[in-house]
Amino acid sequence: MHDLIDTETVDAEAELFWRHDFKQLLRNEEAQIANWVNDQQIIKCAYQHYYQSDISWAAFKQQIARKVIIGAENGADRVIKLLHRAIRRGAPIPLYPVYARCISTEFLQQGLLNAIHESILAEFMGEEFYQHMFLHHYDGAFADFEFFARIISQNVVTGVINGAEDMITLIFQACWKGCLLPPARRQPRLIK
Repeated sequence: MHDLIDTETVDAEAELFWRHDFKQLLRNEEAQIANWVNDQQIIKCAYQHYYQSDISWAAFKQQIARKVIIGAENGADRVIKLLHRAIRRGAPIPLYPVYARCISTEFLQQGLLNAIHESILAEFMGEEFYQHMFLHHYDGAFADFEFFARIISQNVVTGVINGAEDMITLIFQACWKGCLLPPARRQPRLIK
């Protein structure tokens, strides 16, 4: 056992991660989401009744904004994992619908969603993996590679919207009940 070479460091350095530049676009919206929190009466009331003695209003808004961003990122990661699983098997590309939108997510403005869509599209268009899978599994099912990549990126944008709404729902439930805010943890980066 002692004669085995430790390759853990070398292996870790050789791992390639998906870029996911679109997540930085979401992180840049933290102030916008914190402003959105100002308009949410249930959050204001809950803060005054349950959280005011523990944290300032500005820090509370910032904490909620970060949780919503992490929820949006995790929603995108869930969709990306499911899409990768389908693409690797050559299975039909699943289409993910946007939720019924019971909760207002107006901070995810169309301009931001379009920028996220274009960022994801640019990333996927440049990946050999997707080009290879398109040629071998989806060439007859889609008009061209760009249309294939647009379907994938639109699904990821839907994951962003649904992930943000999932987290907002959990936050509203916690505020309504006077419980601790839900935990928000980023998913590990996806390896190519």
